[in-house]
Amino acid sequence: CDYKLNNEQGTITSPGYPNLTRSDRICTYTISTATNTVISLKRIDFQLTNGESDDDDNDECLTTNLRINDGLNRKILGPYCGKNQPEENFVSETNYLQLHLSTDVDSMGRGFKFEYRALATGNDKCGGVHTRSGDHIRLPVHDDAYAGEATCYWVIMAPANKAIRLHWNSFSLENAVDCIYDYLEIYDSLGAQVNDERSKPLAKYCGNSVPEDLLSHS
Repeated sequence: CDYKLNNEQGTITSPGYPNLTRSDRICTYTISTATNTVISLKRIDFQLTNGESDDDDNDECLTTNLRINDGLNRKILGPYCGKNQPEENFVSETNYLQLHLSTDVDSMGRGFKFEYRALATGNDKCGGVHTRSGDHIRLPVHDDAYAGEATCYWVIMAPANKAIRLHWNSFSLENAVDCIYDYLEIYDSLGAQVNDERSKPLAKYCGNSVPEDLLSHS
């Protein structure tokens, strides 16, 4: 029960909708759209319960629920069930969104139906999730200068048992001893995205020298 959605728009429904399939399962719906886009998610229908009542609250959404993962663990919303429903109109922070559905044999309801659409953010947005080989990552520049006071996160994902090679076409950030001002840090795990202080950067760059190609560990 694993769905990959790469189109710019589409519809997502739970198994058996509008009659929720009653079984022990976890389903994942992954929406990945183009860089420099975010994802608009519209709730069309939602009914998930642990029984015949719609009065479930967060404490009871243990076995029947929906969670929304916005931007690879940067924001996890839910669990949703009963009267606790997702927003009718939700816009993601990045171009990568996951919905996680958990059900068991006691789950009831119609399930859910969402419509999603990619929304362009323009070339001035920094950050995003890259899942395609050969993607280009650029820091937005205006009048030959990049914006100050910015914090940007890029996540590069590869299939299992594949490594990631970074090749630099150009590089120019403010130079400083130990890169204490403007810098780019590269991590070899998603831990950096969830503020795992134990994560150590694979590399840290600043200045005008183009770095050598970098290969991830996995």
